[in-house]
Amino acid sequence: MEKNRTILLVEDDTSTVEVYSDELKEKGYEVICINNGREALELLNSKKINFNIIIIDLKLPKMDGEELIKKIRNNHINIPIIICTAYPFKNSFKKLYEKLTDAIFTKPVDLDILTNKINELIKQE
Repeated sequence: MEKNRTILLVEDDTSTVEVYSDELKEKGYEVICINNGREALELLNSKKINFNIIIIDLKLPKMDGEELIKKIRNNHINIPIIICTAYPFKNSFKKLYEKLTDAIFTKPVDLDILTNKINELIKQE
């Protein structure tokens, strides 16, 4: 039986959502898109959907990606997290994010590399 392949995409840029979502759906994933951190956390805490991967941008309305990631981990939600951001990291922040997440990509993201990483993380479940 094939594993569930559901991704939560937390991104507020509509063109990025469209590109990522279309590409991931074409590769066989179900993609749920949320445009702010607060609603993403509410959805995760509701446990209505069993997500395999969460892709998060750091600059989000209502709750930024950093706060969202910390709250996800503080709630003992162990779903793999991938950061996709246009903002460069300082080394101290990168080390923090590497502890809390499973991968970090700087935009623009090569979608083949992103889907390879998603496949790798799902196989590890």
